[in-house]
Amino acid sequence: MLESAQTEIFVVDPYIGVGTLDCLRTIYAPVRLLTGAHSSSVESGFEAALKAFQTEGHQIQVRQHAKLHGRHIVFNERCWLVGSSLKDAGRKAFHTMEIIDSKAPVVADLEQKWIDASVYPPTPVAAPYLTTTMFRAF
Repeated sequence: MLESAQTEIFVVDPYIGVGTLDCLRTIYAPVRLLTGAHSSSVESGFEAALKAFQTEGHQIQVRQHAKLHGRHIVFNERCWLVGSSLKDAGRKAFHTMEIIDSKAPVVADLEQKWIDASVYPPTPVAAPYLTTTMFRAF
């Protein structure tokens, strides 16, 4: 299904892992991946796998939003509701249903969440620059 993409692929999945990237490995269309912002939303090892995935030439942006519930895939002017996380593809039943009648408001809501989301991986906050004169006793 994803290999038919002629446009950017927008994946919304509250839980991601290395398996998510494995599902996208043969896709060279740009990808936006929106996931949850909870401690369990991103599997351990995903950040390193993401860097390797990008090094392979894949164009992917990842963001996190705290209020995600459903899983969706949007591309080629179509939108699907997905039953299981891509990270679990091949290990769990995987069903998709195309959203037709309410596509416009669903996609608009997903796009707004993308805009409101935080970039992943988060940029580390630099420690303030301290000098020895700051520690001088008064």
